[in-house]
Amino acid sequence: MDTYRISNLNLEQEDINNLKRISTNMLDTFNHEQLLSIIDVMKNTYFMNELSTYLVDDNLPDVGTEEFNFLVLANKYKGNIIRKIVRDEGISDYYLRKFVLKYNLTEVDKGVYIFPHKKKDSLFIFQQKYSKAVISHETSLYLQDVIDYIPQKIQMSVPEKYNISRIQEPHENRLTSYNYVDINSNNIMDKNIPINLVRNKSISPTQIETVNSFLGLPLRVTSIARSIVDVLKPSHKAEEEVKEQAIKYYLERFPDNIVRLKRIAKTQNVLKELEYYLILLVVQKKSTMSSV
Repeated sequence: MDTYRISNLNLEQEDINNLKRISTNMLDTFNHEQLLSIIDVMKNTYFMNELSTYLVDDNLPDVGTEEFNFLVLANKYKGNIIRKIVRDEGISDYYLRKFVLKYNLTEVDKGVYIFPHKKKDSLFIFQQKYSKAVISHETSLYLQDVIDYIPQKIQMSVPEKYNISRIQEPHENRLTSYNYVDINSNNIMDKNIPINLVRNKSISPTQIETVNSFLGLPLRVTSIARSIVDVLKPSHKAEEEVKEQAIKYYLERFPDNIVRLKRIAKTQNVLKELEYYLILLVVQKKSTMSSV
């Protein structure tokens, strides 16, 4: 397709893709001032496209206003509105209350709202509300594509002395003396996604990673190494297949970081358990090779 014939196109999919390519090539030729003028012309159309599913009566608020900034946040977080995040972006509670009414938001928990026709990202919301909670164990391994085993519960770790009654419903407070507590009556979580809340030993910031949820929002998870160490703890009762698959993945992906894995295991008092599986996998590998 020639750049000089773009005005005569019938916009089929192939032509649209070519137009995008041509547009990119053309932009590369413009200087700073020309790019600014193009952006100024295009920005309203761009934001209309980006924010269309959030608008009321297809009316785009003026760029830079509180309402416009609120809709940009809504788009960024897929329709999941957290009051703390809104405040941090400089939008007051007064404006938030106005926007909740105007856009007919559903309040799913105190300070948590969802736009109509948007999906609730329960894990993202949960972590925004309870900042000490980190997705861990099998759930972390699954989200990082280490294992193919689908956990039946969402494993979340909190500090050992964390007041779990902040999360539980009042009548469940009697369970706070246990290390493992199932949370399935919290308003944030869907009934079919129970949380297994674990009081875990100290998790270093270097052992926490960020991954995307299924809706594309950021989640805090324990690193692969720390997650492996956690599933090896005798108190956790993980499936043997999960342990072997996770350690095998680590050995193949991070062959130069075995010392780090052992160091974390030692601090969590499971070095003996780790060494058992390391030896087991070596034996299995030799057995497989000898039978070929």
